[in-house]
Amino acid sequence: FVFDGRSNLTEGGKLVMNGETTYGYRVSANGYDVLENGKKIGTLALKDNRYDLTLNNESYALYIKHTLNGDWAMRGMYEIFTVLYEDTDGYVYARFHNTVVQMSYYDREILTFEYYEGKMPFTYYVHILADQQSKETVLILTEYSSLNGDDYIYCSRVSDLFGRWTWNKDSKMTLTFDGVSDKYAEFYSGVAKQSRSGYDTNYYYTVKEGRILLYSQEALQGQTWYYDVKILSEGDEGYEQAKADINSWIGDNGTVIVRTKVDSLYLSKATDAEENDYFFDFLVKDGKTLGAIRVNGEIKYTYVMDDVVYNNTTRQATMVVTDVESGKVYEAVLDYSGENGDVFILGSEVTE
Repeated sequence: FVFDGRSNLTEGGKLVMNGETTYGYRVSANGYDVLENGKKIGTLALKDNRYDLTLNNESYALYIKHTLNGDWAMRGMYEIFTVLYEDTDGYVYARFHNTVVQMSYYDREILTFEYYEGKMPFTYYVHILADQQSKETVLILTEYSSLNGDDYIYCSRVSDLFGRWTWNKDSKMTLTFDGVSDKYAEFYSGVAKQSRSGYDTNYYYTVKEGRILLYSQEALQGQTWYYDVKILSEGDEGYEQAKADINSWIGDNGTVIVRTKVDSLYLSKATDAEENDYFFDFLVKDGKTLGAIRVNGEIKYTYVMDDVVYNNTTRQATMVVTDVESGKVYEAVLDYSGENGDVFILGSEVTE
């Protein structure tokens, strides 16, 4: 319900219901009359901390829609913090750990509420911040009225990457994402966990160039594992095929995750001496996943991901690349030692 606030005028104000139906409303002795073609069809009156609307013999309890209204993903919590509504006394209601809490303004950009764990009360502060790059609102939940240190919960508007997916190959194996969408994060957006029989393997994920990169927080079998994650919804191209694939993950919400093993270079960018743009991607050829290097948007080279040699002392990655057009093979180096970005250096041709 949207009111235009013009009820004091002679012609009254306008009330729009569900973005479609428009009614008139005007101040009356007991509150407001709701009108259709000048005829009274309902009333609106303040009651306690809300408005009661009667419209065509239907009753509605109305609260103020707060600017933070909606679902917020909490980083690392795998839960949703939901801002519900604001009452006419200025209190804002939210759902935290499945409990409805009453928030009040501690400061202009800080809300506070009390939450009980058992009989133990905890006071939380919700800091309302604007991301400096995206200008989007983010929330910081903490037990402190000021932002000091890193003891806090970062919250963003919940993304499609929230919830649990089950592996087709093993129904006891699940993959859960916290749903945080922080595309400007320096290192990672949110966290995920792969679980089986009570044991969790923890991951970070980040969103770059419209892609999702998932990587393990700890070394697994002596290395960090990297994956491209693609989410398909019903109706998307390839959805039915992916849903039937034994290696896919089926979400509780019906979506399908296709997870492809990649390497640490995936989504990296570089330039060369001629200022061409390089982007590290992947492709699947004859059932095998290869690293793919795009030059100015087009796939120019491929390489075997497991054959890349990293030297973190010189900060260089050495590889052998194949030109997709000519089939020629070259030595190549990705130099990531500079402060002004990575540099791709194509070396000499490899001949037998």
